[in-house]
Amino acid sequence: MRKTIAVFGSAVAEKSGPEYVTAVEIGRIIGEAGYDLLCGGYGGIMEAVCKGCREAGGRCRGIGLDHFKDPPNPYIDMFVKAATLGERLDYFIVNADLFLALPGGIGTVAEVMFVWDLAKSCQTEKTPVLLYGGGWKRFLNALREDFIIDPEFFRHILAVGSPDELPILLRGRRT
Repeated sequence: MRKTIAVFGSAVAEKSGPEYVTAVEIGRIIGEAGYDLLCGGYGGIMEAVCKGCREAGGRCRGIGLDHFKDPPNPYIDMFVKAATLGERLDYFIVNADLFLALPGGIGTVAEVMFVWDLAKSCQTEKTPVLLYGGGWKRFLNALREDFIIDPEFFRHILAVGSPDELPILLRGRRT
C-alpha cells in the first residue's frame, strides 16, 4: 500500500513561474518514491505538484473548503470539501503519513504551524515536517531569533534546500 504525503503550498503560483516548474519536479519525485499525494486540491503549486505526481504514477486527493468556489485542479483523483479550516486540517492529519510545505502564503504557514504544534506536543509522530524553499529557512531563522520557542521543538521540522534531497528523505520514510 502506498503512503500519502500531504503537500502544502500556494494556490496562486503562475504556470510559467519557477515555483510552479519546481513543484512539478517535486511532485514527480513524490510519485517516483512510491507516495500518493494529498493537498488542498486547487491551482498554483497544488496543481503543479499533483501534475508531477500523476505523471509519475501517483494518485492525488484534494481537501478543499466549502466557502472556496474554485473547482479542483485537473490532476485530482478524489476531491472532498470540509466545512471549516479545523476540519480540513484534521483531514490532513488523519490521512497523511508525512508533510511537505512548498512556497505559499498565510494558509500554507497556518497548515505548517498546526502540524508542527501537534508534533511538538506529541500528538503526531509524522515528523519531521519538511519545508522546501529559501523562504522557509529565513522563516525558521526568524522564529529561532525573535520568538520564544524551545530549541528542542525544531527537531520536528526540517528545511530542505534542494529537490535532490527529497528522494533520500522520502525513501527513508516509506517503510
